Amino acid sequence: MPKLTAGSCCSTRKGGSGLLSLSAQQVKDLAVQALLGVTEEEIGVLSPAINQTLQSIEEIRKAPVSEGEPTVNGGEGGERLRADQVCLSCPQEAVLSNAPKQFDACFQTPLVLEE
Repeated sequence: MPKLTAGSCCSTRKGGSGLLSLSAQQVKDLAVQALLGVTEEEIGVLSPAINQTLQSIEEIRKAPVSEGEPTVNGGEGGERLRADQVCLSCPQEAVLSNAPKQFDACFQTPLVLEE
């Protein structure tokens, strides 16, 4: 099976609209590469949903970002964070009184992942 790359996985729709889309076969190939067990019925549902998402991405790409004002601090480490302050909390006994199961002063929850 050929490897799909960012440039090869999408094609331009018929009619030259420039919108990206995936064929049902391309969705199936992506599912195989992602090790997902996908049925033909699921491919029929996924293909239009993925193509709708790709259309939305194309619309977002068309947005005039140069007209917007730059963000303050722009994520360069100059964010203003609140100071840590110790405040009153609920007593441990009151919080644990609603726990269905407790262990060593903690909530006991069912095992989610097996080792």
